[in-house]
Amino acid sequence: MKGNQIISVEMLPNFLDIFANHVKFCQCRPCFYDEQRCGLSSSLRYICYRCQSIIVLSNSNTNPEQGNKFQGHKEKINSAAIMACLANGLGRKALNGILSLLNIPSIRENLFKKCQEDIKRSVEQSLKESIDEAIALEKSNCDQEGLIDSKGNSLIAAIGDAGWSKRSYRTNYNANSCAGVLIGCYSKKILMLVSRINIVVSVQHQLKQKKTESISALGTMKGLRILWKQF
Repeated sequence: MKGNQIISVEMLPNFLDIFANHVKFCQCRPCFYDEQRCGLSSSLRYICYRCQSIIVLSNSNTNPEQGNKFQGHKEKINSAAIMACLANGLGRKALNGILSLLNIPSIRENLFKKCQEDIKRSVEQSLKESIDEAIALEKSNCDQEGLIDSKGNSLIAAIGDAGWSKRSYRTNYNANSCAGVLIGCYSKKILMLVSRINIVVSVQHQLKQKKTESISALGTMKGLRILWKQF
């Protein structure tokens, strides 16, 4: 086996203790047997040919004495790497380029996409729970302050902001996404988060219908306000 691997510092002392105790009592040194790998998650298995015991050095939370079971949180290290990519605007090719220079095995496309979907679901669930909690807090404050209209609706005060990237690299380039948020004045937490993809065509279409605005910064903001009413 060649190359480098990411090793868990927390699990290394436990592995060394088990390895040393086995050599002491079995009077036989385990030899490297094989590797079980899933992306950056790796388990190096050592076998004792005298007693057939298997000891594992893993960067996942796998029991070293259960070498025949590649269990534990093998997704954890892969998800952490891919979350770092998403936070820094990197993709799979960029990540694998870095891993290649470090002589670490790369991550397959299907595993990268799977981890992306898992992260997306986790973020969406956490965001939903946070928004529900913030809205409940804002409504509770409105009830205490008597901020309720004639129809019984809570008058929640919020600050809104939206953005759409418009840049130019010699030729005009418009980003294909838009995002906006509402933040509660009392809780200081997000009450609504909206994102749209391929909004550029819609904005330009709205502006062309008006026939009074060019595709400028001012026109872009007006077009976004028109679209925002449709959210």
